[in-house]
Amino acid sequence: MIIAILNENGFICAMSSIRMDIGLLRALGGVLVHLFASTLCWSQKATENLIHEGLTKYALGSYVESVTLYSAAIDLDKKCSECYRLRGEANIGLLEFFEAREDFTRSIKYDKKNPMLYKVRGDLNLRLNIVYSTIADYRKVVKFDKKSPLAYFDLANAYYSFKDYTQAVKLFSKCIELSDTIAEAWYLRGSSYLKLKIYNNAIDDLTKAIELDTAYEDAYLKRGQTLARYKDWEGAMKNYVRILDLNPSHADAYFFRGKAHKELGDRDGAIADFSKVVELDSGAYDAVNNLGFLKVEDGDYSGAIVLYDYLVKQDPFNGFAYNNRGYAKYKSGDLQGALADIDRSLSTKPDNSYAYRNRALVNIEDKSFVSACKDIKKALKFGFTEKYGNEVLDLHDRYCKE
Repeated sequence: MIIAILNENGFICAMSSIRMDIGLLRALGGVLVHLFASTLCWSQKATENLIHEGLTKYALGSYVESVTLYSAAIDLDKKCSECYRLRGEANIGLLEFFEAREDFTRSIKYDKKNPMLYKVRGDLNLRLNIVYSTIADYRKVVKFDKKSPLAYFDLANAYYSFKDYTQAVKLFSKCIELSDTIAEAWYLRGSSYLKLKIYNNAIDDLTKAIELDTAYEDAYLKRGQTLARYKDWEGAMKNYVRILDLNPSHADAYFFRGKAHKELGDRDGAIADFSKVVELDSGAYDAVNNLGFLKVEDGDYSGAIVLYDYLVKQDPFNGFAYNNRGYAKYKSGDLQGALADIDRSLSTKPDNSYAYRNRALVNIEDKSFVSACKDIKKALKFGFTEKYGNEVLDLHDRYCKE
């Protein structure tokens, strides 16, 4: 450059050279910009193609392949929020729930104001029973859209799932305030009232759910159960009958109708309904148990013992089944068999006041009054009177005089 300054021609030449370099650089810059844009365009196109292929595989249930494709898309674009979300959905298909949760969290990192992402993570957190995170995610959705009834519904449903029924009622009420046509919101608020023992409100809400959806089987069932709380067995039964009109294989409807028949003194109807439950589900403990009670009351002790034999075979640690079989054996005169069963029951459920009452009866029949009195006192200690009435108090007065 110094020589160029001393020599005008050289200077001019140098200047020309410099101008040519700048032009070249500008030209090269244009090429580089074009190449970068082309590369970026290609990368975006490639990412879109991978996403499309991943969606196709996902729709076919090929979750491993869809995860691989979404991962390849992420390799091309580390900040692709949609890629992480879709990979999370595919991971759920693979039952890889915590990997899915991590994907949803990354998706949110790159798209923090997208309420859908908080919802999908909230749905997964609810499935995983992660209380605080579920509520935090659904609250975020509500924050984004305070006018969305479904946002309040999801948050209310989370509180309901986590047994905070008071908060659930408040939020379902907000959902209903924004939209009073969501049958499930009425149903779940009614169910919350039922849990809170506010029965009139429960019946009103369940009735509204049925008005919105006349085929809402669960609402009929809950309304029947609520009416049963008032001992309105006829009203309860109408709801169970309606369910069976809609679905003749609804085991719960047969079971609760059987209980209503029993309360109304229709033993044949009760036996028929409980038998139908067992026909539909041979492992239905409560139905088998109720059938056993009815057989004992009818004096069919051997028939009851057969039923309890079945329960014990199904679950060798079922203390209630052993206790009930023991009582049936006691009624049949098999005192040794009764004691063995009731002892086995108490080994698995040592606070069962009814079992102590039953063993007391066996000991009284066996003239073992000291042992009987010990059992009577334990039955009282574990709350027999509060649960079942004054029978054990009467036994105490008779056999445990100081």
